Amino acid sequence: PNLEPYLPHTELMRATSAAMLPEDCWKYLTQDLFEMFYSHSLYDIHCPETRYKTEIVRLDKDKERLNQLRRGGDAARGMMASMAAAAAAAGGTEREIRQATAFTREHEKDLERITRHSSILSTDLKRQKKHCDAVRKTFDSKKSSFFSGLKDEDVEKLTAETFLTYCVYPRCRLTPEDALYCAEFVMLLHNMEVSGFYTLKYVDRLINAFVGSAYSITEDEAGNLSILLKSTWGWIKNWRDDKALFEKEVAGKPGSKMDDGEGGTKELSYDEFKLLYNKWHSILGQTFLGCIESKEYIHTRAGLIFLSRLVSVFPTRPVLGERIMDALAPLKDDTSRQDLRSMALGYSSQLIKARDEGVWEEDSAAAKARREQKEKEAEERRKNAEKQFQEMQKESEAIDRQIGVGGDGRRDYDRARSAPRGGGPPHGGVGQLKSPLNASAPKFTPAGGGPTRDLRGNDHGRDSRDHPARSTREMDDYHRHHPETRGRGGPGDRGQLEGRWERGGSH
Repeated sequence: PNLEPYLPHTELMRATSAAMLPEDCWKYLTQDLFEMFYSHSLYDIHCPETRYKTEIVRLDKDKERLNQLRRGGDAARGMMASMAAAAAAAGGTEREIRQATAFTREHEKDLERITRHSSILSTDLKRQKKHCDAVRKTFDSKKSSFFSGLKDEDVEKLTAETFLTYCVYPRCRLTPEDALYCAEFVMLLHNMEVSGFYTLKYVDRLINAFVGSAYSITEDEAGNLSILLKSTWGWIKNWRDDKALFEKEVAGKPGSKMDDGEGGTKELSYDEFKLLYNKWHSILGQTFLGCIESKEYIHTRAGLIFLSRLVSVFPTRPVLGERIMDALAPLKDDTSRQDLRSMALGYSSQLIKARDEGVWEEDSAAAKARREQKEKEAEERRKNAEKQFQEMQKESEAIDRQIGVGGDGRRDYDRARSAPRGGGPPHGGVGQLKSPLNASAPKFTPAGGGPTRDLRGNDHGRDSRDHPARSTREMDDYHRHHPETRGRGGPGDRGQLEGRWERGGSH
């Protein structure tokens, strides 16, 4: 048979939906609410306008950058310099750097693509906003029928549980999108002030349901359920933190009603709501602690998934936060289960960051004490590092004394090896000689043969023991046999020549 279109308000579909639930459920839930819940998706009731605008702004900036590059001139000079620097840092050749700063065919394709995507996103944003407004009008026109025909005592007794059991809980475990849809649907009912929908009572039942299911869900279901819980706890936390916001969005509305302990309901004040918040916080905390301290692998993993997802909004009480950190310590040292160890380490870092950013509601005295303790620990670490450095410096100096390191930082052995052999000048220039000869080589044997001389105590003069002083005639004879030395003159030349003779007459 052919598939028929889904028309929720036809008699056939209403008869079909009526058969989906036990007959007793319809005493606490209407078909209009049931059909509206299962007939829509996240796209119908929630428009992520902020996300759209952020992405459009990013694309527009990229488009403007490429347009400047195409136009060139002063406007593009800074951008071209940064692009050239990036290409050079990446190890590009000169040709690749030039191409990086030119408006190429690839840049033109990127500009066309970015322009097209920006236009598509802008169009989608307008279309989805228009669609969500139309769906919202449909909800407004039918909200009076969501709980019509039900007895007041039945609504107060089991409507929240029935809606959670047969609508929210089955759907929120399917996909992340369905989990977020459930949270947005509940918030939509609350903001529309639907008569008969008690938001706080629904949240109370949701937390109780979570406690009962935390130890019997799969990893994927834990991830989906944590999305619902994070979104729900987010606006509960905002009401808890801001009394004015609570008075504006909750007080005096149907969503502010809660069990009165006598089978009925009553509106909660802000102080009563804070007590209820603390109760929920404690219940969730005990559940999470039980999960991460459990010996069962899946319980621990599910608990870490919940806590990692909720870290920006939970926990908010310092006592519970410290207990969670203590419970994470064994997991961070557990090398037998590396995946849990990695998750525990990651969540621990996120939890410390959330604490430092003020997610925990610490009083001023506790925050001051923790800050002073951190400063004290940092000062101790600095002193220990300074002490270690001084000890290392003393040890280094002792080693230098043992191996004979002088003031120039070189060992005696290295200094002796780097000195010129035979007492020559440091860089090979005869005229630069400033000491007689190297003290580390007190004996000198002429290259052409002859007796070994003791060089200690010699000055810059000539050694008359091996080579008597040369006369002017002898010098002239030398110039005659070595024409390349003629014309130099001066005492420096004579000194150089005498230096050569002192070394055995080699040129």
